Amino acid sequence: MTDEATTEEVVKYAADLMRKNYEAVGFLPIPRLHAYAEASQLWLQYENDDPCGYLVFGNGWPVLKVYQCCIQTDARRAEHASTLIRALIRVAEDRDCLSVALWCADDLESNFFWPAMGFERSGARDNGNRRGRMHTQWVYCLQSDLFYTHARCGKDIHATETQ
Repeated sequence: MTDEATTEEVVKYAADLMRKNYEAVGFLPIPRLHAYAEASQLWLQYENDDPCGYLVFGNGWPVLKVYQCCIQTDARRAEHASTLIRALIRVAEDRDCLSVALWCADDLESNFFWPAMGFERSGARDNGNRRGRMHTQWVYCLQSDLFYTHARCGKDIHATETQ
């Protein structure tokens, strides 16, 4: 969240873009978006002083979790998502997190984005959803200590995923 936008403006923008991209990003209730915004865990990305995307993340340790990252269709391929994710990785490093992780539906183009950002495929799940979509877990490992590598980048990093 930036000083330029109020919490209400941030939440309204994110909720509107989330609705337009529901099939890709899913749904977070408006009260939850407010809580993320108040906790500075809902960030907007700007292009020419107008919002063009957002990132919602969890405040966990040792794994910082990405819940949603969405960029407007007309602003994609312009480094906006990369800017948000690089900033999140810096926050995770500052907090001494071991990794940044997320789940992404297999049928989305964003599965090409995550490895380009240095994330590694760490697992998959069926999730039993009505659409039968498979999800891939992507993990960005921050610590270089080999002792922790398996625990942090292994398949069980998100054994139970909640929002």
